[in-house]
Amino acid sequence: MFKSEFPSAYLWIARIVVLAIFIVLPFAYPQKYVVHIVNLAMIFAIAALALQLLLGFTGLLSIGQAAFLGIGAYTSAILTTTYKLPFEIAFITAGLLAGFASLTLVPITRLRGVYLGVATLGFSRAVLEGGEVPVPLESSICNMVVIDALVRSVESRQWEECRG
Repeated sequence: MFKSEFPSAYLWIARIVVLAIFIVLPFAYPQKYVVHIVNLAMIFAIAALALQLLLGFTGLLSIGQAAFLGIGAYTSAILTTTYKLPFEIAFITAGLLAGFASLTLVPITRLRGVYLGVATLGFSRAVLEGGEVPVPLESSICNMVVIDALVRSVESRQWEECRG
């Protein structure tokens, strides 16, 4: 387990100070631009923490977080602007829809290493493109063959290093 060099009291004080700064910031700088930039920074910090949790603690490379972030953000935006729902309902609905979309990735949970990264990258690209394939099928097959060859060569080198 990760052992911090700082005593836990200092970490809690730092957390409280950062939280206090973010609570006071909208009142100290009421400009919409400053609040918008801080909101974007916090959203991307949450996404980075999710990737750290998955990659740092489990060692699984997943690039699907961007897709779920996009699904939730797009759903929330549509519900609040088009259907004029309150933010709280749109927020909860967006989280539920992103969670439901994650069920489409259940079949790839057995993949490990680079294969999981490529599969989740494909899911992210599919969400980004709206389901359209942006490159011709022949090119995609050639790219997959090249990626597979690279992964196999790396695995064989690792195997040789372990044996010898």
